[in-house]
Amino acid sequence: MTDQYNNKFSLNDTNDIKIITFLYSNCTDICPTTTLKLREIYNNLHEFKNKFKIIVISVDPENDTPESTLKYSQAYKMSDKWLFLTGHQSELSEIWEKYYISTWITTNNNQNTFDINHAAPIYIIDQNQNIKLLHTEPIVAKEIVHDIKLLINK
Repeated sequence: MTDQYNNKFSLNDTNDIKIITFLYSNCTDICPTTTLKLREIYNNLHEFKNKFKIIVISVDPENDTPESTLKYSQAYKMSDKWLFLTGHQSELSEIWEKYYISTWITTNNNQNTFDINHAAPIYIIDQNQNIKLLHTEPIVAKEIVHDIKLLINK
């Protein structure tokens, strides 16, 4: 996959604790809310920033590009706080399957727009690549911060 700076990245590239979710850069629904929660989580864990990574995986391989994900990241002041990964449909669909992410597109022909309906769970992966926790809506940043601190201090 490729991040918002056009660097290659694999989920196996790091043994840090990973905070993983699924968004897309043109989303006007759940993605902005999840992004704000992730920013709150990062800000509350800033002192541990070299012990975890926030990783966003695109659910829109057709339209998400490093340029669009960088623009989105900058708009939410997250460009240096996370990796927003894009890739080809084939590689992303394997990851979606592993994390139980399904997507479907709703098109509004009158406005020439579309929405990708998807869930945005937040997975917490430990240093050994094990899924430790899954947070779903409503996302409570304070709970995730607590869980990450427990894993860091383990």
